[in-house]
Amino acid sequence: MWFRNWIVFLTTTLAVSAAANERWLSATDTAIQRQGAWTAAGNRYAGEAAWGTIEEGASLELTFSGQALVLCLDTLTVSNYGPPELGRLEVFVDGALTRTLYPRAEDREVVIARSDGQANLRIRVVHRRDAAGAGCRIRGFRVTETLGGELAMLVSGEDNAALVDVRATITKEGRVIRDTLARNFLTGQLRLAGIPAGDGYTLELRALGWKTARIEGVSIQAGRETRLPPVYLEREWDLRADVFKFPAFGRAVVRQPEQPFRARFQAHQAEILGARVVRRMGPAIISRRCRFEEDKAAAYYYHREGTVVPPADTPPGLYDLEITIRDGRGEETMVSRRSVMVVDRFAADPVFLSFGHLDTWGQYQAEYLARIVGIANIVAPDMVLVANEANPAYAAGALDGLEIPFVVNFGNHRGPDPGAWFGESIGIIDFGREFCVLNFGRAWDTAIADADALLASREASRIKIVNAFEPNAPIAFLDRHRVALIHDG
Repeated sequence: MWFRNWIVFLTTTLAVSAAANERWLSATDTAIQRQGAWTAAGNRYAGEAAWGTIEEGASLELTFSGQALVLCLDTLTVSNYGPPELGRLEVFVDGALTRTLYPRAEDREVVIARSDGQANLRIRVVHRRDAAGAGCRIRGFRVTETLGGELAMLVSGEDNAALVDVRATITKEGRVIRDTLARNFLTGQLRLAGIPAGDGYTLELRALGWKTARIEGVSIQAGRETRLPPVYLEREWDLRADVFKFPAFGRAVVRQPEQPFRARFQAHQAEILGARVVRRMGPAIISRRCRFEEDKAAAYYYHREGTVVPPADTPPGLYDLEITIRDGRGEETMVSRRSVMVVDRFAADPVFLSFGHLDTWGQYQAEYLARIVGIANIVAPDMVLVANEANPAYAAGALDGLEIPFVVNFGNHRGPDPGAWFGESIGIIDFGREFCVLNFGRAWDTAIADADALLASREASRIKIVNAFEPNAPIAFLDRHRVALIHDG
């Protein structure tokens, strides 16, 4: 038995734009004097490194010559990747205390000094304990040569507990002025500092999985902060897992034309008008009406179930499943995203693309995942195996671009419960009798009986694959079911 397992590892750097009239000083720069205990705090796959301290009185000191000095904090790191920032920062300018900051209430950029650019100012930032505790993380300082202004607002969104950061892009007349990650995940505070004064700016806020917000006609005043009304980001396309029990996003069915599959969805007392599969590729729409036959005995409470049969002329590809119903409120079409894969044949020698432990916990990591998705679409394997992901909301946004069936599980660094986006943590996808893939998203000392039952019912499958988030599967379990490959994070 031979099959090929494709594993792709990528490294990339997403550049943060910087204006020509500014300088960047990392917290590790030799021009900055560090006193006290500072340690590297570049948490797993963070976009930028930082230095952190929990020591009372630890400080950073530098000489500043310019128009504005921006303190750059690390407020993106979620609690399961680093300790909270519970201390306060005292800012001294030429020995005088000028302000006190609480990093947990700020965004990543705070202007801490302004000058006419003629004099050298001595800046000292001191960490202090407060009633909440101690701790701060500082990435460095931006020194701007023009007296710009700040842009600030609160950013929240649907599934707000899952929303960590956004990519904020400011343009003017088509030219990018700033492009950076922003937002304090605890408070929703967003601030962009050091923007040249002027009118006619456009701001875009993007987070994979959420709809992009675009604000035009923004004005920036020199030496002042412009505060916009709060921004609310809606999710792009989410359909709660309870609407479609199966098939669903990340739990696709794979069939040849005219091969039936089961579908279970919310319809309660509605009339089921029909089913179709739909594939959208840019402006092109490929759709086929499907035969649907309800299994009335399978109905329970709000859910109905039946058999869907794609017609003989259905072209190969990954489709949405649409079910149209009608009740007292009118007609409604429910869409199960990317849940039906139509193939002309089942691969006897399957190709997999796999990766694990990417820790997609925010926008920066989701952008990396989206690039892997693009590569997967070019490579075009039979299936993609994703193990030990973190934040299901961002992962769903990135994986939505995948044109291939996939399974994903979430492990020890998970954010919100993934069930709302990806359903049950254990499931199986069949590729005819050639092979099946068991997705096991629990620790191996739990729920083995569920996995046993699923694989036992696929005794005829020639190849059995397991996608898990940990590698320590019981050997007896693997041998009992003749598992050919186990992929983990």
